[in-house]
Amino acid sequence: MADCTIYSLDIGSLLAGTKYRGDFEKRFKALLKQLEQDTNSILFIDEIHTIIGAGAASGGQVDAANLIKPLLSSGKIRVIGSTTYQEFSNIFEKDRALARRFQKIDITEPSIEETVQIINGLKPKYEAHHDVRYTAKAVRAAVELAVKYINDRHLPDKAIDVIDEAGARARLMPVSKRKKTVNVADIESVVARIARIPEKSVSQSDRDTLKKPRRSPENAGLRSG
Repeated sequence: MADCTIYSLDIGSLLAGTKYRGDFEKRFKALLKQLEQDTNSILFIDEIHTIIGAGAASGGQVDAANLIKPLLSSGKIRVIGSTTYQEFSNIFEKDRALARRFQKIDITEPSIEETVQIINGLKPKYEAHHDVRYTAKAVRAAVELAVKYINDRHLPDKAIDVIDEAGARARLMPVSKRKKTVNVADIESVVARIARIPEKSVSQSDRDTLKKPRRSPENAGLRSG
């Protein structure tokens, strides 16, 4: 994969503006043809279960899933998809002809330490984007407090959201009040807002008592081939 170019598919963009019968089919076929010509390309489809039925509702004769099946069978394109276990079982797996063209790979939620490493890898990107610097303690606080207070999402996404929002808030401050460094207090404020709890409730004083979340599978990765 090191020498490959990975393209992310946006089904919504392909569907946008498809007024007439066959519009989506024409667009999707053109995209697949380009991928077929680029032998070093890989198509990534987030929420891959959404390709089932995509396009058919707009008047197309076939959906995205049926358009892509022949190319998967022939090996002319390579596809990586992601979805949740529930959507894999309830939607994707029911299209057996499509499911058998992929190899299922279970992906477990990363631990706190693994997520800290992930955030540190992404940190330069967010620092450049928001023109701020994150302290090492702020990175760890983002992960640990996200685990403790944000319960409707999973790692690493929820910790990344905290880092991103903290940087955005710092950047949007008036120039006279703008900070160049995101610290633990900034992270606590963001977590409190996301979790919809009083800011004083979010404290790192009990960090030592924070237990690592049990490593449990939350997502299924799918790879063609």
